[in-house]
Order: sequence, then structure tokens, then C-alpha cells
Amino acid sequence: MIRTCARLAIRGYQRFLSPLKGYRCAYGVAYGGKSCSGMALEIIERSPPRQWLPLLRRQFAECRHAYDLLELRRQRRKERRKDRDGTANCCDAGGCDCVPLPNRCGPPTRWLPDADCCDVDIAPCG
Repeated sequence: MIRTCARLAIRGYQRFLSPLKGYRCAYGVAYGGKSCSGMALEIIERSPPRQWLPLLRRQFAECRHAYDLLELRRQRRKERRKDRDGTANCCDAGGCDCVPLPNRCGPPTRWLPDADCCDVDIAPCG
């Protein structure tokens, strides 16, 4: 009964709400394959209800991480376009702008350089 209700709720979301957003979830874009709602359906089909919440939380955390990676790529492309247009990059200006990359295991504690000149250590997660 609970599995059927959850399945109907997700399918309703996929059919009626998701198309209104006009975009696909970051997880599906970054890694290809299923989106978060597709992964949620898979979780519901393959695992007992007591495991749903932790698995769904992990999936949404992975989606957030994928969004951060996509945003970082977008920022880097934007910087490369500026460089091609003849504007100075952060290294030419004598400093470096580095963008935060949230740590998948907690709050944003790692920093990933936005340009090669940044001398920043990237701590592994864990």
C-alpha cells in the first residue's frame, strides 16, 4: 500500500510538476541516465520502506553535489570566454579568485581553484 502511494506520488510529480520546471535535475545532467525522481522510483521498488528516507537523502545530496560541479564548470567556461575576449584573468590582476566547492561530507570546507594560478590545497572528503 505505502509502496503504491509513493510510486503514484513520484509518477504524478514526473508527469505534472517536473515539466513545469523546464529543466532536468542536475544529477541526470551531470551523470546521464536517470534523474532524481527516476532514482527515487528505483529506491522505492528495490528497498524496504525503512531504508527509503536515508537513501533518498543520499540521492538528493548527490544531486546537490552534481549541481555544484555543473555550476563550477559554468563559471570556468565564463572565465575562459573572458580570457578569449581579451580581458584579464585573475592571475593577470595579481590575485586569484577561488570558488568554494561544498564538501560532500559536510559544510563547504574545500576550495577549488578557478584558475591554474591559485595555490590552494584540496582536502579529500572523509
